[in-house]
Amino acid sequence: MKIAVMTHVFPALSETFILNQITGLLERGHEVWILAERQGRDTKVHPDVEKHSLQQRTFSPPSSPSSKGLCQLRALGLLLQNLPRYPSAMLRFLGLFLLRRRGLSLNVLYYLLELCEKQVEVLSCHYGPNGLVGVLLKKALPHLKVVVTFHGYDVQLGFERGKDFYRPLFAQADLVLVNSEFTRRRLLEQGADASRLRVHYMGVETEKFPYRGGPPDRQDGVFRILTVCRLCGQKGLDTSLRAVRELINMIPSVPIEYRIVGDGPDREMLEKLTEELGLKEYVVFAGPMEQSGVVEQMRQADVFLLTSVYEGLGVVLLEAQAIGLPIVATNVGGIPEAVSAGESAILVPPSNPRAAAEALAECLRHPEKREKMGLAGRKHVEEHFDIEVLNERLERFFGDLAGRKEKNAGGADV
Repeated sequence: MKIAVMTHVFPALSETFILNQITGLLERGHEVWILAERQGRDTKVHPDVEKHSLQQRTFSPPSSPSSKGLCQLRALGLLLQNLPRYPSAMLRFLGLFLLRRRGLSLNVLYYLLELCEKQVEVLSCHYGPNGLVGVLLKKALPHLKVVVTFHGYDVQLGFERGKDFYRPLFAQADLVLVNSEFTRRRLLEQGADASRLRVHYMGVETEKFPYRGGPPDRQDGVFRILTVCRLCGQKGLDTSLRAVRELINMIPSVPIEYRIVGDGPDREMLEKLTEELGLKEYVVFAGPMEQSGVVEQMRQADVFLLTSVYEGLGVVLLEAQAIGLPIVATNVGGIPEAVSAGESAILVPPSNPRAAAEALAECLRHPEKREKMGLAGRKHVEEHFDIEVLNERLERFFGDLAGRKEKNAGGADV
């Protein structure tokens, strides 16, 4: 199959779940290209990006003129230039351009030309806003099968923008995948067609997160708490910091360290809160890391903490459980699906530092319980979130769509 994957930024260290799908499809022999609004700016990249030469497979639209008039002239020039090669697609796009009240961005035309040149059969759009672009492209390429995957923030965006925001997507996408049963219910509330919705979990390459089989390999006597996430409001890191403060007050005799891996818009605010809480000597802001660094941090931690106020699923929880790290997390969104509550994880109410501190204290006081939780977590991931099984299922989804396309497309001009 010829598949294009659309996302906001590529490569992105925090989106290994998208990378795993891309590499899984490539390893199954499919032709895969990536459409990204912009190239990632992380100085570190996942090794699989280089292994599969993915940056050479990535297209980002060139910068557009600042003037609307110049954008329209450039679009007209591209349309005329490519009309002989892709007459039907260019004429349909022109019709959309003339009839659509808000017009079309130049980027949509650039994406369309990439899809035509690569003869793409299936367009896999990650995040709802990209799905809206995908269904526009489908209007210019009726044979194109569009699959949209929702992850979390995009569902919230739909509630903020109103029920009509995703209406075109729900009407025209061939398949909508969601990362949890929780996300599925939220999209149904917004008017999604249940017959086109499928729960498809994000998976983990378990061999890249090897089970450590016991406590961390260090003898310093420190109880180390770890969080790996984007530093933004959704992740509730202010609650995590306050919980660590309460834990230190509860059990002052045990040295405690809290490591936060990641970056984001709230970093400065969180560093300031750390000082205000008197936690500067206990908290380490380790910054962003590629996967091998994250794995080592997880192997050396005693417990993983995630106090999100909203979470579509929480792929990082799968990674931590695969390694055998016990979890303390909030009982929100898709987190109860990501963990085995009461076995691999202790779930607490959101925005409740005291409850999180008590759960951490329970883990601290009972190392034998941590070991049992770690084993349960590994088993949970192997049974429900193995990337090989999930990528095989994704391949079947795409194959079914492409098969219908070949039956129905006839000799359609792209």
